[in-house]
Amino acid sequence: GCRRIISVTWEDKCSAVTRDKIRLIRSAAEKYSIEYREVFFTPGVNAKSDIYHILRGILSADPVGNGIFLVSDQIAAPVLRAAHDCGIRIPEDLKVVGCDNLNDGAYYVPALTTIELDRYEQGRAALRMVVKSLENPGKTFRHELFPAKVVYRESLSERSKQNK
Repeated sequence: GCRRIISVTWEDKCSAVTRDKIRLIRSAAEKYSIEYREVFFTPGVNAKSDIYHILRGILSADPVGNGIFLVSDQIAAPVLRAAHDCGIRIPEDLKVVGCDNLNDGAYYVPALTTIELDRYEQGRAALRMVVKSLENPGKTFRHELFPAKVVYRESLSERSKQNK
């Protein structure tokens, strides 16, 4: 039900996987006519504090959007705190979804809904690419999609009850 989405990621860690996540959220936003805004930050020594301050500024502005997609669960804690400090209720006012299904997400308040990627398959594909690049230097590789599933929790209320 989100019609305006903000995605949050870091600038200096834009790996191929991160770029793929961004590309997928962009195409989904376009396909479903969702207003979409990207927020990039450059993490420093105090990365979580930086994210908190950036998101607090964005969330205190009007209109803020009604959904946030985090390119990694690693940045969820400061985003959830910024929303809380702005008086924004999750999931009633703002839906938050992370990516990677890191263990901490289940223990945030509210628990973080996340997209779980098949890390085993990603690792196998990466190893195959390394071996092939050693055998054929300069070879380009095909784009691969990996299995993923949504782990519904409290930050996306519609389906969170399924996981209890």
